[in-house]
Amino acid sequence: MSNFYEKACKEAGLSEEKTAEICRYIDAEKKKLRYKRMLCEENGVFWKPLDELTEEKDEIEFVSDVDVEDEVIRKLELMSLREHLQALEEKDRTFLLKCFDGTTERELAESMGITRGALRRKRDSLLRRLREKMGVNV
Repeated sequence: MSNFYEKACKEAGLSEEKTAEICRYIDAEKKKLRYKRMLCEENGVFWKPLDELTEEKDEIEFVSDVDVEDEVIRKLELMSLREHLQALEEKDRTFLLKCFDGTTERELAESMGITRGALRRKRDSLLRRLREKMGVNV
């Protein structure tokens, strides 16, 4: 499986050092999931996909490699997001984090002394920059 990730990293132009780091991370995550599954099995708890909980089946399905890959990809995307957020200027990073901390647009705009429209434009501009840097097309 790690050959798949090594190939993907090389195609993405990542250094050998970064590729090795990612492969170690993937291997560690897979090992953790296998260990969790083993503990669950020992205690009579079996992993099933959420959509199958309502279906009546006699067989039990465990976490597949696809589940592991999805989880690893999600974590890698989060790592990438963190890196790109850290690369932003402090004021922009603080602004974006405030946009998603539960504060309403009105409250945030008032505290900054700007209109809600200006707040939205600034937020959308920063999010667009993050997406571009991360290579996400929305």
